[in-house]
Amino acid sequence: MSSDTRRLLEAAMALSQLLSMHTIPHAFHGTILTAVMSDSPRCDVRSPSLPSHPPPQLCPQEICCIVEGGSTHPFRRVRQAVADSEYFTTTHSPWSNR
Repeated sequence: MSSDTRRLLEAAMALSQLLSMHTIPHAFHGTILTAVMSDSPRCDVRSPSLPSHPPPQLCPQEICCIVEGGSTHPFRRVRQAVADSEYFTTTHSPWSNR
């Protein structure tokens, strides 16, 4: 496993542990799965080029984490979970920037 892929997995594991400590159900999705399967943090995430599709492009390192809803807003729970973390921060952004 490449060192970049290992760092990506370590970051996902650290986030998972933090969310689990705060009993926040979550799952990962997106390019992290492709990176792990191909052992390449910069990997082609689209299918090979077809005449009607543009050519594949390389993607940056990215970890998408899906958080389950609950009695309080999921974004609030995540913000509270990472508030005291020295490794993670949150940034408020409008829906148009997500």
